[in-house]
Amino acid sequence: MNGSIIVAGIALFFIISGLITFVDELHDDVGVKHEFGEQMDDVDAKYYSVDVLGDKILVLNGLKESKKHLVWERSAFKKEMLALAPNFDKMIYFIEEKIVDDGQFKKEFLEQISSLKERYLSGEITEHSALSSLSNF
Repeated sequence: MNGSIIVAGIALFFIISGLITFVDELHDDVGVKHEFGEQMDDVDAKYYSVDVLGDKILVLNGLKESKKHLVWERSAFKKEMLALAPNFDKMIYFIEEKIVDDGQFKKEFLEQISSLKERYLSGEITEHSALSSLSNF
């Protein structure tokens, strides 16, 4: 009798732990906002670090690619990078220095910026069009 109560207690513990983990990940993925529309700073705070020079960086190592996009979308770095337009070289340098990523996100983002730079310089697209593409990355 006591053994089955202990087993039931342990099973309940694991079920609750799994549920809490699931809800926490779901909370992060949907980007919960305050009632005033501001993104919650603490949701993505764990993805920020400080490099050896004392500069704030965004560390995306180990995250799913979809999660990386969500964190970037909510990041203040996105707005800061877009403000560098139309200087694509500064944008590339910014991404190289501010984002740490062991996956495809950073690589694909840098490729997109380079492609947009070429298209912009050739007159194929406008600055507005390039910014729109970068905003939706």
